[in-house]
Amino acid sequence: YTFFRRKILATNFRIIYIASMKTSTKMNLPLLWKKRWVRFLVFFGIFTVIALLYTTEVMIMYKNIESFPDIPLTTQLRFELSFWYTWGVLLPVIFWLCRKYRIDSERWGRHATVHIVAGGLVSVAHLIISFSVMWIIRINLIWLDESADSLSWSSFVGRGFGAKNLHMQYLVYWVIIFLHHAIYYYKRSKDNEVRASQLEANLLEAKLEALKMQIHPHFLFNTLHSVSSLMHKDPKAADTMISKLGDFLRMTLDRSEVQEVPLKEELELLERYVEIEEIRFGNRLKVEYRVNPVLLDAYVPNLIFQPLVENAISHGISKKQGGKILISGERDGEYIHFSVIDNGRGVPVSQKFQFGFKQGVGLSNTRKRLEQLYNGNHTLTVISNEESGFSVKLQIPYRTKPYLWNN
Repeated sequence: YTFFRRKILATNFRIIYIASMKTSTKMNLPLLWKKRWVRFLVFFGIFTVIALLYTTEVMIMYKNIESFPDIPLTTQLRFELSFWYTWGVLLPVIFWLCRKYRIDSERWGRHATVHIVAGGLVSVAHLIISFSVMWIIRINLIWLDESADSLSWSSFVGRGFGAKNLHMQYLVYWVIIFLHHAIYYYKRSKDNEVRASQLEANLLEAKLEALKMQIHPHFLFNTLHSVSSLMHKDPKAADTMISKLGDFLRMTLDRSEVQEVPLKEELELLERYVEIEEIRFGNRLKVEYRVNPVLLDAYVPNLIFQPLVENAISHGISKKQGGKILISGERDGEYIHFSVIDNGRGVPVSQKFQFGFKQGVGLSNTRKRLEQLYNGNHTLTVISNEESGFSVKLQIPYRTKPYLWNN
């Protein structure tokens, strides 16, 4: 009985220990790393270990060379700690340079040049700071003919410059740059994997909503109702509407597996949708495009304009005798600015509060997709005034290649 009881207790302890280790590894480490004092201790430990390794190597090397005088262990250790802790002091500056001038595929030449120059300046600053610290704490170096007590600061630092090769400091700078970029791109690839899985779920939801017209079911219902009304009055127009509806659904299916498409393809899909609405509204609906042709190859979210135009028609144009919708697009540096503006009825003042917190499925779905696609690097603003229509402003990054989830 005692034997089996001990076995059971030992097994339970192992299970609890393994579970706690997995939980702490997955949950606590990322949270701890966000704390500044944890990062400080980690870097402090890294530079301490490097200083100890160099001290050991130098002491062993000097012991095997008869011409070198005996160096106290504490002197060499203080020298190495002063040298490597100075890199720890300069780390915030180097990390800031990495974030500010990231070496990527688009601006690698200009940013690499910045780091080439900055590496030299940081290396010089490192030698000045480290040898200043050594002079303050009076470390007597073996290559000095005189003790640190008898030398001025400038003489001590100057002799240190002459004895310590600057290219070694330059190499350390680039090692730090390389490690920072490697960690950054590794983390970004992991974040992209998580975001890609989330986007797949959102894409499936968007695809179903596009097919079932859940973004705004009135579109499909009104189209079928218009077809039914035109069947006896204008069979040709009814047939055209059915054909346009088929083209729209087919194009939606053909592009259902991608998150971003070239702007020219997105506008082509939007035109199919607008053609259907123009048949339904007749001369009461006018749509104008003012999109800069240089943007036609830029990638934009799939099915991004249809819910915005449908929102303008449903809440603006359909409430009046007719109206006009303006779709414009321009590039501003690294961003694209789009706008969908109508001159419809807009939202009365009494309904603005309700509209601000209860937007339709189309707008709320669009906001969620933009957040997943650009991770906050975008803006979507909806403005409405009574009798002056809706104005939707959209800003997204400009890029001529699809992102990872399109591959």
